[in-house]
Amino acid sequence: QGSEDRAVLVSVFQAIGRAGEIGNTTWDSLDWDGDNEHIAVDWGELKTGQQYLMTFHPDASDWVLCSFHALACYLIMGPTAVRSSTAEAEANYMFPSYVHLGDASTKVSNVLDKCRKSEDNPKGVEGIPSGAASHSLRKSSFNAALLHPCVGLLEAICRGGWSFKGDSNSFLYLESLLHVTLAGKALANWRHPEQHVSAPTLAAIKTDTNRTQVDHFVQYLFHESVIAEKLELDGDMKKVRDVFAATLLMYYDDVLDDCGDTCLVIKKIHNAALECRVDFG
Repeated sequence: QGSEDRAVLVSVFQAIGRAGEIGNTTWDSLDWDGDNEHIAVDWGELKTGQQYLMTFHPDASDWVLCSFHALACYLIMGPTAVRSSTAEAEANYMFPSYVHLGDASTKVSNVLDKCRKSEDNPKGVEGIPSGAASHSLRKSSFNAALLHPCVGLLEAICRGGWSFKGDSNSFLYLESLLHVTLAGKALANWRHPEQHVSAPTLAAIKTDTNRTQVDHFVQYLFHESVIAEKLELDGDMKKVRDVFAATLLMYYDDVLDDCGDTCLVIKKIHNAALECRVDFG
């Protein structure tokens, strides 16, 4: 029940706490920003009818909170897309289990109550304040961005999701990708978010002699995922896939040490390597 456990818990709740938006996000709405080397997703809010840009960046510290690594693991596990109605027959949701989640805020608050350490729950997680609810996590995220020495109020606001743009349309006119990116990098623990942050790349291991083999390995690793069909048509998605693969390999030793060789993600990587005759050495 150390600090790492709490960090994982907070990151999970920050994601689930926005399940209304997550449930309406599709893989088709995902783009790769090649200049800034990050993922950008159109993020829609049903309550306000607004849509804004949400960016994803590699974490600066470790694999546990890295959004690139988490998405890569999620994809290679092969989740299936939801086909919930005739109108949504062609929708390929990023997180299909959230599509019909309902009132996410109440569910998150209830789970927080169950996880909080107390006299009645001595095995609970320490560090969850007694009054903490789902909206507390959103406020703490805003504070994390705002208190970063390299991020100003404008960047934190334009990150989106804090209700500021619902209160005043003037913030809509201020929004630009630069501001959203700065705040996103701050939330990903980068010390200098105003500087360029490079995503992991396969270029570090590719050579003229193994290029075909590495490409085959990456293709096989994601061949059962929900983006497999999109990979055949979208060049940008192939760049995203390569970043995901590079992240999995970059953190391979750390995940193996923490989770062991029985971890399903490790098994998937091993199976792909065996199938493609890749020498991990």
